[in-house]
Amino acid sequence: MADKLVAALDIGTSKIRAAAARKDIFGKVSLLAVEQVDSEDSIIRGKIFNSELAAKKISSLLNKLNGALNYKHKTAFDRIYIGAGGESIHSERIIIKEPIPDGTVTKELLDKIEERVDTEAISCYWILDAVEKEYFIDGRKTEKPQGAAGSEIEARYMLIVGSPSPDVLIEKGLPPAITVAGRPVSALATADAVLTDNEKQIGCALVEIGMGITYVSVYQSKRLKHLFTIPIGGAAITNDICILNVTAEEAEKLKTKYGSAIMNPDDLGTIAVENGREVNLQDLNNIIEARVEEIFANVKYQLDESGCYNLLNAGVILAGGGALLKDLPMSAEKNLGLKARIATPNQTETEQPIDLSCLVGILKLAQNDCGKFTAPVREEAPAVVKEKPPVAPKPPVNPNPPTPTVGNRQTSDNVASGGDSNESLLDKAATKLMHLLGEDGESAPKVEEPKEPKKKGGFLKTVKDGMKDLFNTEDI
Repeated sequence: MADKLVAALDIGTSKIRAAAARKDIFGKVSLLAVEQVDSEDSIIRGKIFNSELAAKKISSLLNKLNGALNYKHKTAFDRIYIGAGGESIHSERIIIKEPIPDGTVTKELLDKIEERVDTEAISCYWILDAVEKEYFIDGRKTEKPQGAAGSEIEARYMLIVGSPSPDVLIEKGLPPAITVAGRPVSALATADAVLTDNEKQIGCALVEIGMGITYVSVYQSKRLKHLFTIPIGGAAITNDICILNVTAEEAEKLKTKYGSAIMNPDDLGTIAVENGREVNLQDLNNIIEARVEEIFANVKYQLDESGCYNLLNAGVILAGGGALLKDLPMSAEKNLGLKARIATPNQTETEQPIDLSCLVGILKLAQNDCGKFTAPVREEAPAVVKEKPPVAPKPPVNPNPPTPTVGNRQTSDNVASGGDSNESLLDKAATKLMHLLGEDGESAPKVEEPKEPKKKGGFLKTVKDGMKDLFNTEDI
């Protein structure tokens, strides 16, 4: 199965971010390109406020992302997943009971229950996701209700509802060639990106502090137990700092660079700002600490009211851009009475900053291709031409081949043509002689023969006798 090209858009109060990634068959995400723009006044608490301004920013952002993707990877996307968020997002439990006609659960009965879910959910909200369905037949839980026998069926649903920015407002900003592939819930996407299976199993709360809102998602036994939104975020802290006679831009810089979630009595210094003004560090952190305590007080209240507080054996995981505030985990432990850690996106090829958690989560939840990768052109290696070894030239053919000798006489044709068989005869003689002398690379086999008395003549006589024997003649 080939890797997928997936694309995501995260519409936040302070930033609008978009990314494209390669997603492998194991769900691991490798970011290919990331772009962002300031939301300015186009987004308030996670929802589109100024549709014209938001459309321009989204259109410019996606064109820029596709341009970067094409430049770096020679591809582009034509569909995109867009996170659904806003201050109204929350979970609801709905229980529906129906009698079972004829004593057997049919597909028609299950479809009827689904229709009742749509009508019984709060009318002013949209159903964004059904994260859990449980069925009970006469009080007994069953995973496969169709075909089950009984008198009554009970269906329990965990729904995510809310009123996020309508598709029509978002689509105004999409370039003509790009369509919406899906609208996953932003809070669930972040949870998918940063929580471990162990944390979801033993119980945890994900507190995602954005600029305008704070999402809290509670998990236990690897299931979502509760989701709620607090309409307070980092922007409230920035606005509070402005009472120190600084602008909103200066307040944001003071918060991110010098601020702390816990005021340290030993911080006695001052911070210089423009026009000779100074800000007392203790005053700054007193303001920040008060607002952070308010956020955690709201979180604690909701956890207690939902009955989820005692489920959090893995403690609290802090995410979102607001989690970058200094000493925030210490403040969470102090105000919530639970251990806390800062989240980091998992299942990515390289470590990503915490403020990209939601974007990474949307990419992970993407199920379908948003485009196609261009198949790489493989450069074929040049064919290796094996050179043939040089062929020795054939000797010229003698039109008048030598005539074989009989005894010491040549045929009349050979004598008439002036042919000479001495060359071939000498070759044979040389081969015979080398064999006798053991000079052909190997020693000639030694054969034990009866010793005879030495004859006069020595080496030359031996050669002469060998030639006589070879040519069958005594005329040597």
